[in-house]
Amino acid sequence: MIVVRIIVLMFICKDVTSMPCLSNESKEDFDDSRIALKDMETHLRNTVKKLENGFKNITASIQDQLGVVKDALSNVGEKVKKVDSDFQVLGKDFLSKHYWIGLTDLNEGEYRWNFDQTIVSYLPWRSGYGKLGNGYDCVAMLKSNNGQWIDYTCNTKYYYICESNFCF
Repeated sequence: MIVVRIIVLMFICKDVTSMPCLSNESKEDFDDSRIALKDMETHLRNTVKKLENGFKNITASIQDQLGVVKDALSNVGEKVKKVDSDFQVLGKDFLSKHYWIGLTDLNEGEYRWNFDQTIVSYLPWRSGYGKLGNGYDCVAMLKSNNGQWIDYTCNTKYYYICESNFCF
């Protein structure tokens, strides 16, 4: 009797150890999921590359535009004005136009002055601005609303506020 039990146990153990962990349907689902994950990984990698290239193009465009302005200003001994809390404007036409002020957040959310790359400490944002996200990387001073600031697309055509050290 013991011999019969041992033989039966051997057959049961053999059958149990040879059973697959997954059914055929589960294996197919698993394989399909693995393929879908690889496709998703490829898609995400391509999307990240496109975003990185787009960011590089936008950054290059902004730097080119700012470079042209800086070159033009330096030819006449001026630079883009860094707007501080003690900023004052002289001139009758100032309140009739929007002005770029030389401030960008190419590293999203970190506003720096183009002139010396210092982080800004004075942020008089117009309500709803200052956190518009990617693509709104340049800061302009509004012609109204007490000179409040907006973050906007850098390819918008505004005037620049310039600073000059004239010696008379």
